[in-house]
Amino acid sequence: MQVAMHLGNIEVIKRFVAIGLGLAIVPRVAVTDEVRAGQVVAVSIHGLPVREIGLVERIGKRRSAAAIAFLQLLRAYVTRHP
Repeated sequence: MQVAMHLGNIEVIKRFVAIGLGLAIVPRVAVTDEVRAGQVVAVSIHGLPVREIGLVERIGKRRSAAAIAFLQLLRAYVTRHP
């Protein structure tokens, strides 16, 4: 997997996701307001570590091939590492 960008600030990450520039794994608590406001949607990934984290993406936007591949890799990883 090739990382195109690394952002260190969670607020910037949330804004990028909300405007459709990718998806991110963030603490669920960090996106409570954005999910409630309908800016992003939380995607449940079963098997992630006990710390409550999830995946968010823009509502109504089709997933890119890269996003689909990322989700497949993530799901495969958590299946192998419960």
